Amino acid sequence: MRIISTLLIGLVVFALNANAQRDEKAKAVLDAVSKTIKGYDAIKADFTYTMVNKGAGINETKDGSLILKGDKYKVSAAGREIISDGETVWIYSKADNSVNIMTQEDFNEEEPDLNPQTIFNKYDDGFDYKYIKSDVVDGKKVDVIDISPAKGEKDYEKIRMEVEQGTHHVVKSTTFPQDKDGSTFSLLVKKFTPNPKTADSDFTFDPKKYPDIEVVDFR
Repeated sequence: MRIISTLLIGLVVFALNANAQRDEKAKAVLDAVSKTIKGYDAIKADFTYTMVNKGAGINETKDGSLILKGDKYKVSAAGREIISDGETVWIYSKADNSVNIMTQEDFNEEEPDLNPQTIFNKYDDGFDYKYIKSDVVDGKKVDVIDISPAKGEKDYEKIRMEVEQGTHHVVKSTTFPQDKDGSTFSLLVKKFTPNPKTADSDFTFDPKKYPDIEVVDFR
């Protein structure tokens, strides 16, 4: 679950509060990203994420995806799917062939970092940010910005976001640990699709389609 929450932060933290320590150049980039993303009815992102822990000899790369439409979303990553129709949340584990079901309200209270919608509110007034440089990533010109927790519990040192110039889409985000023994998570957006075609079935989960699945209903 922790991997998914880290990735979501990297994908959807776009707007920051006026009380944060501001770098005006960074603010201009982030404001442009926020305006662009909020202008879409829906978004879809296919990404590759990498976890590196040198001390433990770990270097793992996997794929994931995110679909977000209003208060509905589907996140697939780390062998799990989190699906919400805005009222009910299904958390499916492929390895365990199990699904936990709960209300969106209970899910928000229990796992606030796993809901793309509540991430906006949770982190809106909790970041400092700084413009680092202009760079090139996979042939794309990007603005590089460091975002760091300004107060409260800090699970990581900073998130480095690389935003494509012109489109204002997040190309890559890297989350750095608080200590040298921690893991670094990098997310590279392979394909970003604004206003994709979606159906109600994209945001629901039918256990009947999974033979012998274990269903745990917390509602």
